This record gives sequence, C-alpha cells and structure tokens, in this order.
Amino acid sequence: MHIEKLIETLSPESSFLLGTVLRELLAGRDPLHEEGPGDPGQPDEPSQPHEPGEPTIPDEPPPVPVV
Repeated sequence: MHIEKLIETLSPESSFLLGTVLRELLAGRDPLHEEGPGDPGQPDEPSQPHEPGEPTIPDEPPPVPVV
C-alpha cells in the first residue's frame, strides 16, 4: 500500500497526530520525549513554509463535526 493511500484512510485526529510527529522528527526532536520539571527542552519553532507541490501538514487539528 502506498503511503498516500494510507494517509487518506486516517481519521482527521490521526492525520493531525501523524503530522505533529513528522514535524517534530523533521525538526530533529524526539516526539515521544516528555519534558519534566527542570528540563529546558527546546523552544517551539514556528511552522516552516513548505515547498510548492509538497503536501501541507496543518498546525491545528481539524474541527470535529458534532453529529
């Protein structure tokens, strides 16, 4: 299965979480690392503009429709 097809099958919440993890990895951070007291961590970086033709990864989760 191609990754694009797999991504299309994800729920909006799962797609957002995948995007968040990918952004952390691309920024060189460990997405599973939880900061504790006294752990300075790394400051949040603003979203980087994407190259034309690349898919965008939203900074905020999509709204969940109320049924």
